[in-house]
Parts: sequence; structure tokens; C-alpha cells
Amino acid sequence: MIDVSTPSAPVGVGFWPANGNAVDVVVSGGYAYVGGYAYVAGSFGLWVIDVRMPSAPLELGYVDTPDLIWSIAASNGYAYVAWADDFASPAGLRVIDVTKPSAPVEVGSYDTLGERLGVAVSAGHVFLTTDVDGLYIFKGCGVLVDGFESGDTSAWSATVP
Repeated sequence: MIDVSTPSAPVGVGFWPANGNAVDVVVSGGYAYVGGYAYVAGSFGLWVIDVRMPSAPLELGYVDTPDLIWSIAASNGYAYVAWADDFASPAGLRVIDVTKPSAPVEVGSYDTLGERLGVAVSAGHVFLTTDVDGLYIFKGCGVLVDGFESGDTSAWSATVP
């Protein structure tokens, strides 16, 4: 954690040792969601870090992902993780329920092709880009009243230009 209140003189205020490779991070609601490779677990995954006290970040939970996380977005108790096998297929979107930060759990997925992915969340939509397919737009992901809690993504719609 770095204090940038004086942009010309940033100051470190806290540190969390990943014990692995941290690749991407997003912060939402006092929690940092960090994607990378965990040496101890021997797997790729997503860490949930409590950063409400920046000088003493606390690791709360971890969940495995199929491969390297390229991008993370978070909204309304869910982390949306764009992952890809480095320089190969498959790839896709994983949705992680982080409402219980100490026990994050994957609740759904959408598979694509590609090796470089990005993800963003806005106004109840999830946007996923891939270097092979283009832009996917998922509707209805904000409230998740479509049965998605059970992992059923059939009610989602996806558009590829």
C-alpha cells in the first residue's frame, strides 16, 4: 500500500507478502482481490486481502483458478476473474463469490478462447475482452437473480461483435 496524497513523494504505508507471483489487483469495499500464483498452494488463484487498515493488510482467503489471472473486477460481493492459459487456450471468465472473504468460492464460469483477457464491471454488466474473440457483454450479473447463484449461466446473454 502506497500513500500518494503527495504525488511527487509517494510513501509506502503497508505491505502484504504474496508468497508467490501477484499479477493483478482490484480493491472494492475495503478488500483487495489479488490474482497470481501461490507457491505454497502450488496453484494459480485469487487472494482476498483485508486492506481497511493499510498499515496492516491481512490475508483472509484464497481460491484456486484454472490458470493465470489476467484481470480482475469486483462488484456487489463478487470478483470477476479473467484467466487464460499463458499463450494457449482455453481461457474465460470465473465468477467468485467473495461475500465471505475467508472462504471465497467459484460460483460460475464462461469459457472462451484467447491468451490476453480483460474484465470490467459497470451498471450490472460484465465486460470481457479476449485477443481472439473481441468483446463479450454479459447482462444481469449485478443482482444475480437469474439462478446464477447455483452456477447456472444459461440465463446470461453474451454478444460477440
